[in-house]
Amino acid sequence: MKTTETRRIFRVIAVWVLLCVTAGAHAGFDEARAAWQRGDYAGALQELRRLAAQGDARAMNDLGAMYQNGKGVARNYRKAMRWYRKAARKGNVTALTNIGYLYDNGLGVKKNPEKAVEYYRKAAFKGDAVAQYNLGIAHWLGTGAQRNRLKAYVWVGLAASQGLKQALKVIKIMEYRMPPFVIKDGKEMIIKFYDRYVVPYRRSRPSS
Repeated sequence: MKTTETRRIFRVIAVWVLLCVTAGAHAGFDEARAAWQRGDYAGALQELRRLAAQGDARAMNDLGAMYQNGKGVARNYRKAMRWYRKAARKGNVTALTNIGYLYDNGLGVKKNPEKAVEYYRKAAFKGDAVAQYNLGIAHWLGTGAQRNRLKAYVWVGLAASQGLKQALKVIKIMEYRMPPFVIKDGKEMIIKFYDRYVVPYRRSRPSS
């Protein structure tokens, strides 16, 4: 398989942002999500700004997502980064992944794969499936991280264990291209890592 084709298949996927992954029990988020789903981006923006002003990290992250995607506001990657950083400082894990994505793709900042991996790793250790996938791909391609197929397999496998569709597809491609003994070691590590980097954070996540 050619290098360009490999990069296309294993491309770093965009983070699952916006209200579909951050809505919690707070009524304000329900209102914002409802506004988003009916295409009322202005209404969603107003509610998220209100919540962000109260210090809600999820709302800060979602505001960053709106600026990143140009929904309800003009697309502005620098403003997206500012909101993601505010959310990350308050402990929002998705925001860490989003910061990594902006660095990975040079959006609003100078492209910096190493910096992207730094943020992916922080979020991956806290159970974020997209960050785990992106970290795995970085190890597979050797972009921003040491090329290591075992580590790549383990991190993508963790993302797959959480049901991330892209990871479920890519893990099969990886297995096709890896020797059986590496796959065996990888599966054993996935079991150990699952208990360490997935289970504790699934228990602590707010329901959507």
